[in-house]
Amino acid sequence: MVAMRKKRNGFTLIELLVVISIIALLIAILMPALNRAREQAKATSCMSNIRQMTTAMALYAEAHDGAIMGMEYGDKYWFRQIAPYLGDKKFKFNPNDEKGTKGVMQIGICPSTKLRKIESGNVVGTDKLTWGFSWNPGDGDSYMTYGSYGVNAWLLEDVYGWADYPGTGVDKENFYSYKNYLSLPSETPVLCDSIWVDSWPDSSDFPPDNLRGGTIGDDNYYMARFCVDRHNMAVNVGLTSTSVRKVPLEELWALKWHKNYRPRFDVVISGN
Repeated sequence: MVAMRKKRNGFTLIELLVVISIIALLIAILMPALNRAREQAKATSCMSNIRQMTTAMALYAEAHDGAIMGMEYGDKYWFRQIAPYLGDKKFKFNPNDEKGTKGVMQIGICPSTKLRKIESGNVVGTDKLTWGFSWNPGDGDSYMTYGSYGVNAWLLEDVYGWADYPGTGVDKENFYSYKNYLSLPSETPVLCDSIWVDSWPDSSDFPPDNLRGGTIGDDNYYMARFCVDRHNMAVNVGLTSTSVRKVPLEELWALKWHKNYRPRFDVVISGN
């Protein structure tokens, strides 16, 4: 009489190891694709942020007879000036910046960057961290503003007279007319992923040695504030048309940043 085999109630150790190995292999294959999809979603959200802010800039100009704001800080900082046109009328004068990181005005923080909370002092951002700007409204206290984007300062009124200071690299002849913002060419850059609040890019600027940011640098550094590896060797740039473009880093030099800007197409940048 043939003996009957006992029915197994589970897997053998070898079978479990095979299943675990297959799962680990699938995860290894899928994780890069999932990470790319996650970063693409963040980049898309970033483009939406910039589009809304460039639209708010245009609405601000319409409400001020075609003129855009000055290059000032504190409650006159461009980010605060456009707040009412983004649905937050109180943020313009409210020194409590927590609202800028948790409410509607967190639109100024790219989803690809993490909020780096700082108590005081100015701190330059990086590819993955926000910058922090300290300002004093005159009441004896200092407050912080945080963000991931910078404005093309050639568009704004030179309130502080930076062009009059020798060695700044800011030429008064290069400024667009801030009183005619709505008449500027539609492809003029307005806002960009950035490691600082503002910049005056020029075609003679050198590519940065470090694409992660973290430092403003020395001479010829203005383009370096925008040239940061935030979206796979590219950044998002908002234009006066209120459209947004994903621009490869070397092509930043091909945009017309100021009135007398001479686009360059010979810049080569390698990842680092």
